[in-house]
Amino acid sequence: MSPSPPSTSLPALHPLPSPSSLLAPISSLTTFLSPSSSVVDLRPPVSSYNPLQAEEEQEADEFEARYAKGWLERVVALGARQDARGEEGEGWERVVESAARVLAGLLGPSAQGSVTKTYLLPRATRHLETKPSETKPSIPSFPYPSPPPTRPASTVPFDPSHPVQLFPPPTSSDIALTIRDGTLVEASTGHRTWGAATLFSHRLASSPSTFLPLSPSDERPLRVLELGSGTGLVGLATAKVLQALDVPARVVLTDGGDEPDTVLANLGENVEANFPLAESADSCVKVDVQRLDWRDYLPASLSSVSLAHSHSQAERYDLLLGTDLAYERGQATLLHSAVAGLLRFPSHSLDQVKPVFWLTIALRPTHAAEIAEVDSLFPSSSSSPLDPSLSRHYEGKAYRLVTTATEEMVGPDGFAGRAVRGRMAARGEMRYRIYKVEWEEVGRA
Repeated sequence: MSPSPPSTSLPALHPLPSPSSLLAPISSLTTFLSPSSSVVDLRPPVSSYNPLQAEEEQEADEFEARYAKGWLERVVALGARQDARGEEGEGWERVVESAARVLAGLLGPSAQGSVTKTYLLPRATRHLETKPSETKPSIPSFPYPSPPPTRPASTVPFDPSHPVQLFPPPTSSDIALTIRDGTLVEASTGHRTWGAATLFSHRLASSPSTFLPLSPSDERPLRVLELGSGTGLVGLATAKVLQALDVPARVVLTDGGDEPDTVLANLGENVEANFPLAESADSCVKVDVQRLDWRDYLPASLSSVSLAHSHSQAERYDLLLGTDLAYERGQATLLHSAVAGLLRFPSHSLDQVKPVFWLTIALRPTHAAEIAEVDSLFPSSSSSPLDPSLSRHYEGKAYRLVTTATEEMVGPDGFAGRAVRGRMAARGEMRYRIYKVEWEEVGRA
């Protein structure tokens, strides 16, 4: 049973009630508006919904959130006044602290404390589903949990007194990931799970044959690396899918943001929560965490691109993954250098595993220059002239990184910061683009 809407359940503040009688309503709002833990069900696609009903429900949610915010602000003002007068001992101080904490939750993720979520992904199968288009991309609706992205009902806050009801109920074959998010205040953007990561994780788990080589070489396990892992949702989802399909692999999650130590510490905790060290010996998939600075892969000069810091062919990776990695000017240049230094070159001995970099970015209107930078550095092979500074050499051949397919989708913008009627309310939608990037041979070295 979900909590009642604030407009029908919160007590009147005139005449002023006792502080003890306000603690229970404030506590109910903590679950109602600012859950500290939640389940995000990414399993079922949207089959149908009523857009008008969704719009009406969203308007109702906005009203209830405004009502609760106004009530909490009055509680803080009245309580602070009573506390200053020394009324009711420590009672009013406790009320003010509790109400202020819930108000902080209404301001969004950057004002909240850490949040732990359980992401439920579709069970992994080898069935081949939709491939990214190699022509002009279409823009389908992202099969996010029903109802649609304007109000994803499947993000349900935990309530110890009321078991979470999910449809369909979780089964042992579903993929469940426990992810802790910090806040933007705590450190850097690496403490948040962004919408692009959620979208790509859903897409990958729904259609693993599209994104993963499921018949790796017999010579060694599949080598996978995630760039800018942040909280690690994408890398961990990939590892869980490969594990479910019995594909031997080594998955490396990396980051090196503004405050890499705190980001890597949180990332390591998320890895341990999903791949406990005690169980790793029996798993066909090994997961590691490493610090990675993309600047280490920048060539010293245009004349030394072939001598840029990079791994040997044996140390390179079959599959690179990245989501929302180009949100500042210049980041795409660093990203290109890192991909060029880490992605394995085509090889006849490993030809059944074609090296690929999957990149997902949010098409934010405010980031047109950054998106254009990505498109210029990872161009379509059929429409772009060769830039010698972007080529790399291997075994007497010259290669460049090109986008061979793209797919555009619509999904939540990743800024859901409150829950209404027991359900998270998204703050908007976002268009995303998934890039499939591969090596293209462009001549002799």
